[in-house]
Amino acid sequence: MGPILAATGSLGSQALLTGGTLGFQVGTPPSFPQNFALLFAAATVPMLVAAALASLFVLPAPAAAARAVSHAGFFTGLAGFFGDPLLRRAALATILIYSPPLCVANFTLYTREAMGELPSDLVMYQSALRFGTKAVAGLLLGWLLAKTHPLAGLLATGGLCLTAPLYATWATGLAYLATFQIYGAGELSGVYSPNYILAASRPQDIRRNLACEKILAAAAAPFGLLFGRLADVVGRTFDPSAGFRASFLTCAALVGTGLLVARTLPRRPSRPSPPGS
Repeated sequence: MGPILAATGSLGSQALLTGGTLGFQVGTPPSFPQNFALLFAAATVPMLVAAALASLFVLPAPAAAARAVSHAGFFTGLAGFFGDPLLRRAALATILIYSPPLCVANFTLYTREAMGELPSDLVMYQSALRFGTKAVAGLLLGWLLAKTHPLAGLLATGGLCLTAPLYATWATGLAYLATFQIYGAGELSGVYSPNYILAASRPQDIRRNLACEKILAAAAAPFGLLFGRLADVVGRTFDPSAGFRASFLTCAALVGTGLLVARTLPRRPSRPSPPGS
């Protein structure tokens, strides 16, 4: 439901930016930058509702063993996570496969070169395609996981994350919009990487390992600086189109390396035995 709501919200956001959506004129939009300011302000409403609902959550107290781990300290927890060879390899694969989200801004800005259109005129349509495809892919990938093994979801989403920047490098015209559909499905790597890591975790380590997995996205964040710098430097040296394509190919190389690491992981990871067993 989340991606479906995001796709619907994207179409509404397009109306705020351009005054129309799906060919229907709904009014005269504010001028820049007021149109974007209004869009950002509107986005805070559902976030505040989510925050208010989250404040009502009741979390069960962890077992004694889990409490001991949580009290051991942040760096001790990270050391325990990365001290496991299997989790260490899964983490490396995850960090590399998480690089395409840092390239989404370049995907959007490349619209001018690939389609001859202003990015702001199509950005929300691209977002609607991204999240609409993500909703459908979520059902198919869930079926794949149920019928196969934990590694299948990670490899499938990683393969889509590899395909998106490669496709964006060569696609032009309306065909370029499929970049966002491919990426939207691959973005579910944010579900199937944690799933694999938890499948390889002891029950008493699940909270710690899930927290450590979420930190991996921060470890991938510097890739965004790399992609932006490549687009700027190569774009000034040659032309903007070459700069964007250089960032896409670099992104694909990182994801491809992550997939090679993921291929070394067991399909069905066995949870390590509890200490002293």
